[in-house]
Amino acid sequence: MAEYTLEQAKSLLNAEQFKEAATALNTLIGKNKNNDELWYLRGLVSLKLKNYDTAHEYFEHALWISQKPAYYKIKGMAHMEMYDFEQAVEQLEKAAELDKKDVSTFFYIAICYMFLNNPLGKEYLQRAYFLDKKKAKQLIKNFYSIFFKEEKLLNSKIKKALESKIDSIPT
Repeated sequence: MAEYTLEQAKSLLNAEQFKEAATALNTLIGKNKNNDELWYLRGLVSLKLKNYDTAHEYFEHALWISQKPAYYKIKGMAHMEMYDFEQAVEQLEKAAELDKKDVSTFFYIAICYMFLNNPLGKEYLQRAYFLDKKKAKQLIKNFYSIFFKEEKLLNSKIKKALESKIDSIPT
């Protein structure tokens, strides 16, 4: 069996060599089952491979060892990827309780609430904005670029209106 270091596993993950990263992390976890970061990273690998159930199991194990905001946040984001917005909100709110200054967590909660047609989305988007106007605006731009910019069902007039509205957000 090959010997791996945490740094090698991270490098494989960053290089998007997910199967190799999984092998390295499995080996490292076998030697240190109480290392929350290893479980978290293994969850990230599973998430990248779209193995959602497995990813959630690894994130749960990391959270069992240490309740870090990043672990709740990634678990929430995994639920978002599966369009399970209620579960996403539950996890993201736990992250927000532990880190009340993370703009992106409040932004993701806002997005989930918007998809759930819940007026709390506006409140959370305002929280994100007041924490860091520039970062919140960038998150909105990124969201628009990923989900709407290339959407063929939206005509160019609607896209231009959205872009104009986003650009008008003061920072």
